[in-house]
Amino acid sequence: MTNPNKRESMTKTVIVNRSISIQEFLDATKLEQLIKAVKLDYVNSDITSEHFPIKGTPAGISEMKLLHINRIISTKDVLKNIEEKGYRPATIYELLVFAEKKWNGKALVVALGSVWWHRNGRRFVACLDRDGGKRLLYLSWFEGDWRAIYRFLVVPISSGAGTLEPLPPELEINGVKYKKIN
Repeated sequence: MTNPNKRESMTKTVIVNRSISIQEFLDATKLEQLIKAVKLDYVNSDITSEHFPIKGTPAGISEMKLLHINRIISTKDVLKNIEEKGYRPATIYELLVFAEKKWNGKALVVALGSVWWHRNGRRFVACLDRDGGKRLLYLSWFEGDWRAIYRFLVVPISSGAGTLEPLPPELEINGVKYKKIN
């Protein structure tokens, strides 16, 4: 007889007879789950998988860099500066990976690579910030100028942006273990 007070493991193993791409892995990982993993104190309610769908494959954490222009600058000029240096703006997914692994919890960091069009016609991008000891993920207007305190998360143009690579032979997604069989 099973003890009703004992909680059974919810992990199960699924055998997969083909390679799973990184894109398929990301499609199984919702933005909301990534946000939860980062353990932020505030997240704007419009930051959802619906408003920020996954496009392409995020770059690895080691490739991400912070660009600090250190002056007031327009979004247009920031994007031009990023491209001239051989980079592209990071996506919100890359921003969350950065937040979990490398963010010092102090710098204001912007991901210009994921833009959401609000029904009012304005475009918004995700920003990491802090307020006192609290870590925030909020939306800022894409248009306009950025103050000198902002840093822009960038990755080399050759990174991610749609590249599909095979995943390792074993992978766990949302408590389900996947194993590649040959």
